[in-house]
Amino acid sequence: MSESQDTRYLRWFGGTTVIAAVLVLVLNFLVDPYLVFGRSRTPGFNAIKPAVVTHEPIMKAYQASRVQARTIILGSSRAAIGLDPDALTWPADFKPVYNLGVAGSDLGENLRYLDVLLANAPAGATPKRLVVGLDFESFLSRPMPNVSRKVPATGSAAEQAERLAMLAGGNAQSTPGGKVSLRRAKDAASALLTMDALLDSVGTVVSNVRRTGPDFKANGKVSESQLRAWTLAGSPHELFEQKHRLVQRQYQPPRQWLGDTADGPIRGLRHLDLLFNMARQRGLALILIVQPSHVSHHEHLFSLGYWDDFERWKRALTATAASARASGLNVTLMDLGTYDAAFAEPVYRRNQGPSTMRNFWDPVHYSTALGAQLIEIVTSVEPSGPSLGAALAPDTVDAWLLKIRQDRLAYRHSHPAEVEETRRLVCGAVACQEGP
Repeated sequence: MSESQDTRYLRWFGGTTVIAAVLVLVLNFLVDPYLVFGRSRTPGFNAIKPAVVTHEPIMKAYQASRVQARTIILGSSRAAIGLDPDALTWPADFKPVYNLGVAGSDLGENLRYLDVLLANAPAGATPKRLVVGLDFESFLSRPMPNVSRKVPATGSAAEQAERLAMLAGGNAQSTPGGKVSLRRAKDAASALLTMDALLDSVGTVVSNVRRTGPDFKANGKVSESQLRAWTLAGSPHELFEQKHRLVQRQYQPPRQWLGDTADGPIRGLRHLDLLFNMARQRGLALILIVQPSHVSHHEHLFSLGYWDDFERWKRALTATAASARASGLNVTLMDLGTYDAAFAEPVYRRNQGPSTMRNFWDPVHYSTALGAQLIEIVTSVEPSGPSLGAALAPDTVDAWLLKIRQDRLAYRHSHPAEVEETRRLVCGAVACQEGP
């Protein structure tokens, strides 16, 4: 091959590589699979965002920096999936609503996302209310005696902490400690130039052409698509059993605690205090919700020995909220962690009933249909449907918890097959707590 041919080949190869890189960059920018650039959503092209399955934290962080809403929802994936900002049961003065719930998050992490939203809200357009879904399980952790609990974040957790700090600071060049941050540049490069971004952009376009798949909506809600697919791949009973086994592995001995000791102060309440302080400073009204679970999840917690902690947690929430309310904060605490019939929906096996349930996808993720009922209950003075729960106050909490115990006994009496199945799943591996 002559020198001129070598030169032409290298030029062709180099030119082709540059053109391919530019095309990838342009495609990723236009599709914006991770919402880094805030591109408008075009139906049939990039409106559906399936990358939420693997990149929800970065997507939520950047979208939160652009949100204007009167009501903000906080919580884990249970709130992110179950509470729809577009539900018809929201009162008019709550709208527009944005769902800031993030899968796997606790209240402390929720507050960092809220910091981003509040820091970037235009003057005069700050939220007026927060609806906060609380999960008992997020307040539990393994005891770590004689070890500092302030463990530095590593890997993706450290990157997300830096990202949230940068977005909350409103300055792409600043991070805690005065160090110069390249976080925004790194995120842009990751969203434009990586193979993952290219694959997610192609997947986004394909999902939009097919009009199906997981989605992260402009109102912040995560779609039920993945839970629906898992259910239809087997049956509600199969998905429930799989999730029950995960709970068994996570909460079997050694026990998890609410505090540094079995009966010590509840650690997670410090995040509640931070939330109350933020609400006071911003003039925010608060609705706190003990989120519902299917009663089979409650039965597993009971059999694993967590029921007393569950009640202690509710009493502590009640006392903390009452103290904040006495200081002038507009805060309501609603308990929907009950044995109401809506939470005891039959879990059908394959070919023995409907392929999906109405109220639940799995033991802890409730449907938007049930979520719409919950929204009406916690936001209305006189809900049109059944109450399903109650507002908690210090002078009524003990009677309310006793009622739930009685409802639990009634459930165990009327559902012996379900109770026996819980024993089969739990008691074969660990020592079970017997029912009274």
